[in-house]
Amino acid sequence: MADEPREPSQSPKWPLWVFLSTLLATTLLRLFLARMAKHPGPADYSFYFTVARNLAQGRGPVLDVVGQFLNDPQSLPCYAHDYWMPLASWIMSVFLRAGGDSLFVALIPSMMCGLALGGLSIIAGRLVSDSWAVGFCAGAIVLVLPPLLMYSLVTDGAIYYACWIGAGLLALMMARQSACPRALDAPVSEQADARPPSGAAALGWILAAAFFGGLGHLTRQDGCLFLIVVLMCVLRMPWSRARRAWVCGAVAAVHAMVLLPWLVSNLQYTGQLLPSGSARTAFLTDYEDLYVSRTPIHLSSFLDWGIANILWSKLRVGLSHIRVFHELLGELVCVLVVMSLAEWGFRRKARMRLRTVHHVLLFGLILYLFYTLIATIPSEQGAFLRSAMALLPFLVVLAVDALWRLLRRSGAFVGLVILTILFGLGRGVVFTNSMFFIPRMIVEHGRDGDDFRAAGRLAKADLEGLVPAPVIMARDPWAVHASTGIPAVQIPNEDLDTILATAARFHVTHLLLPAPRSSLTGIHDRTSVDPRIVWVGEGSRRQWSLWRLNPEAGPFAPAP
Repeated sequence: MADEPREPSQSPKWPLWVFLSTLLATTLLRLFLARMAKHPGPADYSFYFTVARNLAQGRGPVLDVVGQFLNDPQSLPCYAHDYWMPLASWIMSVFLRAGGDSLFVALIPSMMCGLALGGLSIIAGRLVSDSWAVGFCAGAIVLVLPPLLMYSLVTDGAIYYACWIGAGLLALMMARQSACPRALDAPVSEQADARPPSGAAALGWILAAAFFGGLGHLTRQDGCLFLIVVLMCVLRMPWSRARRAWVCGAVAAVHAMVLLPWLVSNLQYTGQLLPSGSARTAFLTDYEDLYVSRTPIHLSSFLDWGIANILWSKLRVGLSHIRVFHELLGELVCVLVVMSLAEWGFRRKARMRLRTVHHVLLFGLILYLFYTLIATIPSEQGAFLRSAMALLPFLVVLAVDALWRLLRRSGAFVGLVILTILFGLGRGVVFTNSMFFIPRMIVEHGRDGDDFRAAGRLAKADLEGLVPAPVIMARDPWAVHASTGIPAVQIPNEDLDTILATAARFHVTHLLLPAPRSSLTGIHDRTSVDPRIVWVGEGSRRQWSLWRLNPEAGPFAPAP
């Protein structure tokens, strides 16, 4: 099949105006939605925001919440970064210190990262297709892509991670172009005018990729996987063996230097260089077992689950990860990405383009295998989806590039238009629903915050005149604390006696239900009674109930 005609020297200017118009519109939309936000939201969102506030107030990386028991927390407050990484909170704390203590201020860097991903897509599109038009169109799509838009409006680390890892992937593209210019991929007869490779420029881009990968690792633990990609790219460079060896050492050193502040903080607060508990999440058989306080999580307990269950869980999760890209990109973009990848087998220029982004595909494969085969159970709660967002700018570029080239072939034009209309209409419905989901999510977060504040007021009123300050045990202690300021503890996923013993350890005064704990279902439904747990009150919207713990009714200790 003949190769497509060369790109005209002058690209059309309408894609630039499309991008600028989209940039203005989505910036205003983000600002409007951020002003609506009254509560950071559940779990991760509240965690990052609350730690950022503590940092901005000079308290340090501590949190008045026990969220899990993997690293055996001893008391409240406890060290914040023994499971979730610190960079997102560090960044937000700088803005909170400068702009004031508000959720809107904390969302400013998130929104900036969402907009920066659009600019990153422009450069990636230019490198892949030699066309600024492809870059501008891809950038406009990335700006309005619902997952990236949503995560730029919550206080989560995912949008920062997408920005850092995306920048690292782009740096690797620049490194390859510097060391292996596209002309060098052409036949020997066409290499006469090829410019010689620039080793210094390629080395600079490689080290930049290592730096951004370190920032990604400071944002999410699986950022360490990007270091593998950088090292593999170094090994593929047209350098001597000795030079590749010392560059690999330099890459590892840069990555370690970026992590140094976190490592020092770990030593200061825990006495350990690296938290020991996070690796045990590979042995989970149920996500709620992440919150056990006494039952050990280790390899033998994992193997006791049975080989059939282990294999089935990994197959099921692996298939669900494939669907993640459909959720992130939509039907039309997914079809165009597959078409672009399919060209690899029979078109030379397609192979050249894909060599430009081969490290993107490699990182995607490593992420997929890691979350399918190792961190299987945690990925069911969206871990893979959050990390895979770093690939979106590049996948959108491949899709736009495929569409751009097909539109320039008159023979495929009519069929492509029909295909675009059909898939575009179907995606339009999904896209519209996704866009409306974001303000609904923001409103729902605010209502949940109101419920938690009502429970907090009830707990304080229940202890009025008594010595102990309230401490609430709940399934989402991060959101409870962010809403009320009351210290909060995770409800262990264990028997009632163990739950109450853990409550006594952290001086818990109240229990907020419901929670996915079988030992507490009867208490919340009032089908069972325990004199150690006394009803205080309830709310109507979320059907929550608040209970006071009564240690005078019996020992808060596990049965022998």
